[in-house]
Amino acid sequence: MTAHREWMFGTNRVRFEPPDLVVAKYSGLTGLEEARRTTAIYRELASQGPFFLIVDVADSELDKQAREHFIQNLRTEWLLGVVYVGADFIQKAAAKAMTIAVYFTGKSHLDFLFANTEAEARALYERKRKEQARVA
Repeated sequence: MTAHREWMFGTNRVRFEPPDLVVAKYSGLTGLEEARRTTAIYRELASQGPFFLIVDVADSELDKQAREHFIQNLRTEWLLGVVYVGADFIQKAAAKAMTIAVYFTGKSHLDFLFANTEAEARALYERKRKEQARVA
């Protein structure tokens, strides 16, 4: 994947930035249809290789069906790491629970990190890219 790509649906936006970064911004209530669209985009991008995900959830909320859809359909092998921007206490607790689940699947390489701003998230992404490049 070499070209920038962007998808907008409802109040949500997903943007791919080469070589391996996806930035998603969710606003308002995200329902099942938006969750399905997001999952399809991530699946398509992951077909070209795993990516880092920065996801801004500061002004968002997932309804129950969307949350269940993500749990059932997102694949950790699609991701190199996730940085949540603006996560509240409940969102952080959910992400930490997912981290534990990932650990028990043997995919402990996947980090779930938190940042207050997109700039902080990008700095974390750059640090993780460098760390993973040294390991590879």
